[in-house]
Amino acid sequence: MIYTYSNTVNDILKAGFLYCHTKNLPIYQKEEEHSLFIHEKIPVSQIPWSEILSLNKGFPQKKKELLQDEFLKLIFLNLRHKGEDKYPLILQGIVEVLNMPLKVWLTGITDVGKTLEKRKGIVAREIHKMVGFIRFVPIEKDFLIGTALLEHQTADLILINFRKRYPSYSLGLVLQDKALVLNKDNTFSVEDGKKYLEKITKDQFHKVWKEYYNSQYIEERKNIKYVQKNIPKKYWHWLTEGEIILSKK
Repeated sequence: MIYTYSNTVNDILKAGFLYCHTKNLPIYQKEEEHSLFIHEKIPVSQIPWSEILSLNKGFPQKKKELLQDEFLKLIFLNLRHKGEDKYPLILQGIVEVLNMPLKVWLTGITDVGKTLEKRKGIVAREIHKMVGFIRFVPIEKDFLIGTALLEHQTADLILINFRKRYPSYSLGLVLQDKALVLNKDNTFSVEDGKKYLEKITKDQFHKVWKEYYNSQYIEERKNIKYVQKNIPKKYWHWLTEGEIILSKK
């Protein structure tokens, strides 16, 4: 019997417990069609927690331990990482935690734990950077849209962070040819991004900001290392400030 799971935290926790008990690696649902297994497949969502916890007398206490915010956040942010190996890696991390105290595991005592902690930080930093760098353009009444340069699956989390600043607006991010929109009622919708790109490129603030930034630029105080610390080089071609930095190099 092979278990399958979706990309929700609850599903992957269930899959981790079952992996620990059966030693058979569960399969991510979107990878089912590529699996060579012909065994019966059961989604973990169909298995109640009570049944899973009854498999091992230590499981009930371990579940309480794993429901701490720190561990749940680690799993949640790792699920947003771009790594193709993220699902089996997270499952292995859950198995490790089921076999040692969580506090010990969180110190990075295992290679898997170190990797998951590192990836959590990478995803969290992308969200933090984007919240600081993204500039919205008003294109309709109560509708702001911008662009984002993302490596990971963070667009919705970024928009949720912006909701605190703009509680009464619809907010959108253009990602290549698609736009993710956080509507006023806090639902998400995916739209054609091309229709917004032209409006964004016509925004006059880009020109004004560039003129202002150039007026403040002092050649003698140029410090590329300091700039890179605050504005990573991978964003230079995307940000107005980055364009100026590149032109001054």
